[in-house]
Amino acid sequence: MSYGYEPKVWKEKARQHWQEFQPTRFNELSSSNQLEDALDYAVEQTWAEMQSFMNGGFQAHEAWEMVRENYLFVREEDGLYDDEELPVNVMHEYNQWRHEESVRQNEEWLKQFEQEAEVESSVAIDNIKNNQPYIAWLTVLRWIIMLPAALVVAYLASRLAILVTGFGLASEGYSNFSFWTRFYLVTSEHVVLGMGFVFTAVGIAPSHKQIVGISTSVFTLLLTGFLIYPMLRLSDYWALWGAFCLVTSVIVSTINVYLRHR
Repeated sequence: MSYGYEPKVWKEKARQHWQEFQPTRFNELSSSNQLEDALDYAVEQTWAEMQSFMNGGFQAHEAWEMVRENYLFVREEDGLYDDEELPVNVMHEYNQWRHEESVRQNEEWLKQFEQEAEVESSVAIDNIKNNQPYIAWLTVLRWIIMLPAALVVAYLASRLAILVTGFGLASEGYSNFSFWTRFYLVTSEHVVLGMGFVFTAVGIAPSHKQIVGISTSVFTLLLTGFLIYPMLRLSDYWALWGAFCLVTSVIVSTINVYLRHR
């Protein structure tokens, strides 16, 4: 397991500690064949509490320092020594072992962390290198198809708008040749045409959304401006109304794009 978790090491060290500092309890557990279960429980509880502290933000070695004496390395039993103090040599050996064990685990945790960080960094670099050609070609492709796709989608959307609007008007009893039928059809067609053109182009563009929105708006305004004169000469007032709806829709859509991506 991670964080230097070694049940066998903990278990054997705890066994030695209990035998030396908890002889009464050790003998009772041994005679009742419960020693192994008690040691396993101590190891499991130690690890569980360590995880709880680590989840709370403590480092692994800090958690180990806080919980190791709760179950594994418990205090000596009362009356074990007449002077109520551990022998100097025993205490020294025990403290030395605790220090060495703490240093060893800290080194293992640091080494493991460095290895995992190195592996993750290497994988990330490899992924970036492998994906660069794919990302570059995809970006170029999106710029190439942006304008044609926007025109196609806008045209199909405007045709759909005519069908839906015409069906709705017919269901309400409007004549196909009435003023209001023509008004709603022309309005819906050109409003949807402008919105579809701007939003499709902006959606396909891999970057610079604001510039794309403004560019499509300028393109539409220039194209419409060139068509105004023929419309006036032919006195096609429905075409003029459609051009007005188209320009208005494009401007409103561009403002929406600008505010969304600023």
